[in-house]
Amino acid sequence: MRFAKRLLMGTGAVALAALIGTLIAPKAAQAVVSTLVTVANNVAIVNPTPSGTIQPVITTETDSLSRVPYQDSCQAVNIIPSASVLQCTVSAVPAGKRLVIEEVTALCHAPTGKVADGSITTSIGSSLIEHVLVLTPQDSIVGSPGNHYAISQQVRFYTDPGSAVSFTFLSGDAAGLCSSTLSGYLEPTNIQ
Repeated sequence: MRFAKRLLMGTGAVALAALIGTLIAPKAAQAVVSTLVTVANNVAIVNPTPSGTIQPVITTETDSLSRVPYQDSCQAVNIIPSASVLQCTVSAVPAGKRLVIEEVTALCHAPTGKVADGSITTSIGSSLIEHVLVLTPQDSIVGSPGNHYAISQQVRFYTDPGSAVSFTFLSGDAAGLCSSTLSGYLEPTNIQ
């Protein structure tokens, strides 16, 4: 019995010493042990297309560092007097970038008629997409008689590299005029 008691006490002392040693071991000793493991990655990463060509690997955006803020504006003028169509185009999206539009604003003025409708046209691939803009009548502006309309709309529209974004407004007045802006960001085309 005494022998068993001493054996259990000895085993407990050794276990306690090992636990204390683990807790107070210097971090340098743990670092030496961890350098024994080396992780190597020699796998080629490619993103082949159905035609067999290689394109950049698609990566997932995690920290927004590749986003570049973008803003542009244009003034829509009458391009079809008989139909009173006001239109303007912002600059084309740079090569290798995709434009993500997050907000659209416009202020329109029609001296005698009214602005009936508005839209913004974007391009993905070979498709032109027309998005409707809801214009709201505004109170008269001092020193500027006529009808005034405005829009400030949060959106999520995309436009491919090399494509331009255009605004179109239908006005009841050939002398109508609309100032349009868009805000968003440019991102590399291999981000999704």
